[in-house]
Amino acid sequence: MADVKGADTRHPGHHDEWKFPYAHVIWRTQDGSCCLVNEENGKNSIIVQHGVSGTYTEINNSGDSTSFTVGHSTSYGKSGTTFSVDNNGDVKFGGHSRILVGGGSHIEVAGHAGIAVGGDTAIVGVGKVNVRAKSMYLASDGDIAMHASGNMDIKVAGKFTTNAGEISMNGGDGFGGGGATS
Repeated sequence: MADVKGADTRHPGHHDEWKFPYAHVIWRTQDGSCCLVNEENGKNSIIVQHGVSGTYTEINNSGDSTSFTVGHSTSYGKSGTTFSVDNNGDVKFGGHSRILVGGGSHIEVAGHAGIAVGGDTAIVGVGKVNVRAKSMYLASDGDIAMHASGNMDIKVAGKFTTNAGEISMNGGDGFGGGGATS
């Protein structure tokens, strides 16, 4: 079988180890597309490969399935799709990614979760945005700016501590006669 063009070593094929009389070519086209079956005990597997591009799908003896697509890959579920993994998993993109949900969405993580962004980050909610935690820490190596076009309420059930080099407050008529306080 020819080398897979652009093959990724994370998705190796097992077909290089196939031996006669266990390996069978079920069908092969003139351009090299083929369906192969290996019946060697302990190495049983099936491969369907496109000859021109090298795109292939393989199921090996242990039930592992590998699909390697040289070009663009599309999966479409008109009535819905369920994706379940009973163990660990990774989703990796070498370029831009977008997730678009036409209805509601819920993400639930039983353990720890982290989001790391190498550039700017924006969280935008057209409606109400709630952030709630058992405890919360907000820190910045630079400035922190908070802006409310309407009212802002700060409620503290316990002690409120401020540690600042300078405090400057500006307010309207209901705040110390409308002047600045420093």
